[in-house]
Amino acid sequence: MFDRILNMRIASRFAVLLSTAALVGGCAAQPDDGTWRTGGALHEELSVAAHIQYAQASSDTDALYPDLEEDYDDNDPLEIPNRFIFAFNQTLDVFILKPAAATYRFLLPSLIRDSIRNFLRNLATPVVLINDLLQGEFERAEVTMARFAINTSGGLLGLFDMATDEGYEYHQEDLGQTFGSHGVGEGAYLVLPLFGPSSIRDGIGRVGDIFLDPLTYVGWAYDVQTELLAIPAVNGIDTRSRNIETLEDLERDSIDFYARIRSLWRQNRRNEIENGRDVGPTVAPGLSDFDFDTEPKDGQLGSSQ
Repeated sequence: MFDRILNMRIASRFAVLLSTAALVGGCAAQPDDGTWRTGGALHEELSVAAHIQYAQASSDTDALYPDLEEDYDDNDPLEIPNRFIFAFNQTLDVFILKPAAATYRFLLPSLIRDSIRNFLRNLATPVVLINDLLQGEFERAEVTMARFAINTSGGLLGLFDMATDEGYEYHQEDLGQTFGSHGVGEGAYLVLPLFGPSSIRDGIGRVGDIFLDPLTYVGWAYDVQTELLAIPAVNGIDTRSRNIETLEDLERDSIDFYARIRSLWRQNRRNEIENGRDVGPTVAPGLSDFDFDTEPKDGQLGSSQ
């Protein structure tokens, strides 16, 4: 057991060193690909971190996670390349995303940051609505439409979340969740460069959501694809800024940070697919009681704003 943990930690450190070298070498000639300038690295991974209140709330954090002796070969057949990409993403986070997020949080008051997040959520309404309908969740679709109408009109194009005050709570949906709600298995676990934890199912869903988003066609019609990259950039920085201390504490308390993120992501994803309903005994203690449709305050997990 201890030999395995030691070997994993050595491999992780080695991967970090290789990734750092690759990053430094690439600084002299950055690619023209706009994704390098989005600031959206690790966005999916950070979304996971935003929903793990129990990781800090419990005094016995080890009891909340699967035993490291569990055999992950069957559900993580790509573990070796996944760990390398995970280390690469962590390197990008240390040198780029985390400093940008800290600066963003320092310069902008919380009221402005909340307005930015509200506006970005409002822009994403069409994708959420389509997936509500595809899942047959018609009551949630009504909530989504009501939120859009209220926040677009009374909330100044979504800058203010008036709908929540009216009892229409925010929820997020995507095509990966839609696939999962219809029984499509997640397939192999994947760690995507820049975007973090995913799976074959959710990776395909991520591509599909691009074609469900009206902004994609606006970008093509008016040749503003590059300008629209600002949306995931700001979204990623905003999310990261709300979880700086959370991720630091989580990593510090983890024997194997990669395995813990993997476990949390899977549990969170299953909860999202079930729309917060109790998903059974395989979920870590306390997870089924957590409200995944709320967002934490800065530096706090599980508190709705």
